[in-house]
Amino acid sequence: MSKMTLSEAFYRHPAFWPHWLIKKMGLKKFWIQNSIVGLLFIVILTWCAWWDGAFRIHNGYGYLQHPGIFGWYAIQLIMPLTIINLFIKSLKTKQNWTNLNQILEEDFYSEIYKPTKEFVGLKTKNSRKIFALLFTVGFAGFAWNTFQNLYPGVQAPLDFWDSINFKAGYLGTRINKFYMHALLLPSILHIFGGIVYTQLKYLRLKSINDQLRISPFDPDGCGGLAFLADLIMSPTIFAIMLSGGAYYGVIYTHRTIDISTAMGSLVIGFVFVAFYFLPTMQLRKAIILLRNKENKIIHEQQNYYYNLLLERKLYGDKLNEALNYIEYFDKTGDKINRLPLWPHISRIVGTIGVAVTLPLATNSINLLISLAKVFSGQN
Repeated sequence: MSKMTLSEAFYRHPAFWPHWLIKKMGLKKFWIQNSIVGLLFIVILTWCAWWDGAFRIHNGYGYLQHPGIFGWYAIQLIMPLTIINLFIKSLKTKQNWTNLNQILEEDFYSEIYKPTKEFVGLKTKNSRKIFALLFTVGFAGFAWNTFQNLYPGVQAPLDFWDSINFKAGYLGTRINKFYMHALLLPSILHIFGGIVYTQLKYLRLKSINDQLRISPFDPDGCGGLAFLADLIMSPTIFAIMLSGGAYYGVIYTHRTIDISTAMGSLVIGFVFVAFYFLPTMQLRKAIILLRNKENKIIHEQQNYYYNLLLERKLYGDKLNEALNYIEYFDKTGDKINRLPLWPHISRIVGTIGVAVTLPLATNSINLLISLAKVFSGQN
């Protein structure tokens, strides 16, 4: 297997081939590459709307009347930056692991650095299978949207600037949505999964083999494992907020409960499960395992001193010292048992609440309007 740099691994994803081409032109910074790709799509789609005269339309939603498109622009501009930042950050966790178990440099390279690079670079069979699955799911979403926009006023209540009635808008958004649904979003999820699960796999391996111990007094409040919780957290917040924005765009334009609006709510649930619940569940299992091992050591020490007390072998300062040790271990055990099993859960729940408030409020208003029309028609 030929050697591959971290940069090459990242750019092997089809979603980032345009970024790679721009890099070859001499623009090395990823945020510049991403801005150019994002702005290029914005210019193309804006031109399509202008060509069709569809900035505003009377019988539906024109380009400037469709908030969903701006949500997709935000996803395209923000999420790649978030994921490459996660990629770089994950490969700088050596010091965190060293604090926990004195990891050697070659161990970090073989157990974390190399597997992450090979997974992200689609060099392993499992990595390619997972990406193929994600691509298939994303392509199905693209295909449904393409079919739906062939029948404006049927699959959706009104016309859209990107329906088949507006040829340039329809063609332009097919290119953009194929890129978004089938390439960019699967790539982001694939890279996220590879990064996080490589770290969690190493955590579980070291935990099972008794090569790692949590630190109950670590200032991170998570036994020294907060850096893993932060890896999970950093893209999750953006993914939830941006998916909430896209969901609002669907609710605003469809104004009814149908397949698209149902899919919008499912997307937020999927983001929560894929980005937070599943990886944090693995982190939780490791924390419980390490916590139980620490509690076992503490109880053994307490029993040791307790037996000495029962045998009346301790007197004076030694007796006071034993009592202090028992009390100390008791407090330490309490601190270990209070380590969070679902790190950042309150922040995640709050973010979801913010993300769905506007879409759900809009949906409720639409439902009330529909009910009012039904009752007024009966009267």
